[in-house]
Amino acid sequence: MWRRFCDWLDARTGLVAFWRALLLVDIPGGAKWRYVWGRCLLVAFALQVVTGVLLMTGYSPGVTTAWGSVYFIQYEMDFGWLIRGLHHFGSQMLIVLLVGHLVVVVWLGAHLPPREFTWWLGLLALGIVMFMEMTGWLLPMDQKGYWATRVGTNIMGTVPVIGPWLQMLLVGGTEYGQHTLTRFFTLHVAVLPGLLVLVIFLHLVLVHRHGPTYFRAAPGTARFWPDQAARDALAFVGIFAILAWLSYQRHGAVLENAPPPESLSWYDRLAHAGQYGHGPPLLAPVDPQREYNIARPEWYYLFLFQALKYLEGPYALLGTVGIPVGTGLLLFVLPFLGWGRYRRFGHIAGVVIILALLAAATTLIALALWADYGPTESAERFRQEWHKEQERARRAVTLAHGGIPAEGGAELLRRDPRTRGRELFQLHCGSCHSFGSEIRPERPAAPGLQGFASSDWLRQLFEKLRDEKSLESQLMPQMASYVRRELDRARRADARAQADGKPATAQAELQRDWQQIADWLATHPRRAIPTEEAQRQAFDKEDSPFAQGYRAFEKRCLSCHTYSGMGGGDVNGPDLTGYGDGDWLRAFLHAPFDRQYYGPTLVRWSRNPKERVWMPAFRNSEDINAALWQRDWQRTLEELERLVPEDASDRDKRLAAMRQACRVVPLSELERELIIRFVLGDDRPVFGGEPIHP
Repeated sequence: MWRRFCDWLDARTGLVAFWRALLLVDIPGGAKWRYVWGRCLLVAFALQVVTGVLLMTGYSPGVTTAWGSVYFIQYEMDFGWLIRGLHHFGSQMLIVLLVGHLVVVVWLGAHLPPREFTWWLGLLALGIVMFMEMTGWLLPMDQKGYWATRVGTNIMGTVPVIGPWLQMLLVGGTEYGQHTLTRFFTLHVAVLPGLLVLVIFLHLVLVHRHGPTYFRAAPGTARFWPDQAARDALAFVGIFAILAWLSYQRHGAVLENAPPPESLSWYDRLAHAGQYGHGPPLLAPVDPQREYNIARPEWYYLFLFQALKYLEGPYALLGTVGIPVGTGLLLFVLPFLGWGRYRRFGHIAGVVIILALLAAATTLIALALWADYGPTESAERFRQEWHKEQERARRAVTLAHGGIPAEGGAELLRRDPRTRGRELFQLHCGSCHSFGSEIRPERPAAPGLQGFASSDWLRQLFEKLRDEKSLESQLMPQMASYVRRELDRARRADARAQADGKPATAQAELQRDWQQIADWLATHPRRAIPTEEAQRQAFDKEDSPFAQGYRAFEKRCLSCHTYSGMGGGDVNGPDLTGYGDGDWLRAFLHAPFDRQYYGPTLVRWSRNPKERVWMPAFRNSEDINAALWQRDWQRTLEELERLVPEDASDRDKRLAAMRQACRVVPLSELERELIIRFVLGDDRPVFGGEPIHP
C-alpha cells in the first residue's frame, strides 16, 4: 500500500526520485565527522530563520518601542527568553560553524581548482553573515548595541572616498534615530537574509556539480543515508544542546519584583525564566545623552577592535581598511596558488595561511578579553563600569515590569529616583552632603542625608550635637549649645538626687524625650493641635504615640521651633510641621532661606559672617512661573533684610553678606522631584512631575 502510494506520488511530482537522489548518494572514503560542517550550517541558518520569524511577531522596530518590545519578548512572552537566546547565541554559532567549515575546506583542498567559485561564494557568505550580525546589534536599542553600532559605522566612515557616503546611507542621515533603526531592521530581516539564501543556493549548486572532496587514500564508500545523515543529526543535536545551555545561563538582568519561583507552577517557572535572569543580555534602554565608556563589539569582531589599539593616528586607516581588505584579498587568491602543477603547493600554502589567520585572530581576541577581564587597573575600571551598566539594566527591566511610557524605555531611567535621582544628588548636593558610602564629598559642609528624617537619623543627630567638634555642632551652634546645656542640667539634677538619696532619673527622662521626639518627627506630623481648652485637656491625657511625641516636643523644642503655627519664640528656628516629608522638602528646596526655615539663622550669621557654605534655593529658571518665583525670592530677601536693624553700623555689610549667601541654582521640577524621592528612599518613577504623596 505504501509503495503504491509512493509510486503514485512520484509519477505526478517526482518527489520520491528527488529525495532518493538527495539521500542515496555515495560518499567516497565513507562517512566522516569532518563532513558535518556544511549541513550543520544549513540547519543553523534555518534555526535563525525560524527564531527570527518568531521574534518578529513581538518586535516593534521603533525608536520608542524597540527596547520595550524586546523586554516583552524576554520577560513577559512565554519562552521568549529561549527563542531570543537561541537566536542570539545561534548567530554566533553560525560564525563559528562558517569559520570551521572554511578551515576544513582548505584542509581538504576543496578550495582549489575547479572549485574556485564554490570557495568564493563561501567567503561571500561569511561576509554577509558578519554584516548581518552587525545589523542585529542595534535592534534591541539598548546601550551596548547602540554604541557598538556607532563605533562600527564610524569606522566604516573612515574608508577613503566612499566611507562617508556608506555611513550616511546606513545611518539615514547625520543623526542616529528612526531612519537608522528602520534601515538596519530592513537589512537584517530582508535584504541580507535574501542575499544569503541566494549565495547558499548557488554554493550548493556548485557543490553538487563538482561533488564531494575526499582524500584519495581514503578506503571504501558509504551512503549519505543513513551513515552520514546520522553523524549530521548527532552533530546538530549537540549544537542545539549547546545553544539551549547557553540560553539557560543567567546572562540577563534579574527582575527585582519577580514572583518567588516556588510560588509558580513548573510551566510558568520555565516559560518565564527570563524574569530570573535566564536568556541573553539586555542592557538599559539607549540614552544618547548619557556617556557610555565601555563600547565594545561582539567577541567575533574583537580581533579588529584590538588591532585598532595598536594602529592609532596615521596608521588607523591600516586597521580600519587595510587589515579587512587585505585579509579578504588574501583569502580570495588562495585558489590561484594551486593551479596546475602547483596544486600541492597551493594546498599546503592554503592550510598554513588559514591557520595563521585563525591563530592571529584568536590571539587578538584573547588579548582584547585579557584587557577587559585580566588583573589590570584598566580591566578593573571596565568591570566597574560594566557592573554599573548591569545595575542600570536590572533597574530598567524592573521598572518596565510596571509599564513603559509612550515616550520609550529611556524615560524609565530618566525619571527613576534610584538612578537619575542619585546622579542629580551627586551633581547638585554631593559636594556638601554625603549619602552613605555611595556619595562622599572631599570636604563635607552639611549633614549626611542617608535615612534623612528617620528616627535613627534624628537620634544620631542628637548624639552628634553633643560633640563640640562635630560638623553638625558647627552648622547648628545654637541647637548644639542647647543640647549640651540640657545634658549638663540633667547631670546636675541626677547628682543632686543621688546626694539626697533619691533616684537619678533626669538623664533617662531626657533621653526618653529625645527618642520620642525623634520617633514623632519621623512620622512627618501634620496633625493640628487643638486650641480650645476642653479639647486640649483631652489631648493632654491622650496616650497615643502622636500625643506623647508632641508633649515631648512641646517641652523640649517648641520654645525655638514652630509646629502648626505655634511656638518659635525669639529664636525662630525652622518650622517642623510635616518635617522631612515630600511637601516639606519641596518647599525647603524652593526657599531654604525663607523665614520659616533658616532665614533667621542667616540674619544672625550676618552679624559675624564666617566661612560657610549656605544651601542655595533650587528653582526652575525656565518655567512659566519663573518671573513669579523671582519676585517671591526678592520679597523673601526683603523680609530678611527688615530683620536687620536700620541703625546697625554694619547694616550694609550684613545685607551684602546675606545677598551673597542667598543663591539660586536652576533645577527643573522633574529633577527636584527625583532628588527628593532619592533622599526619601521612594523608588517610584516620576511621571509628569507629580508631587510625592507618601
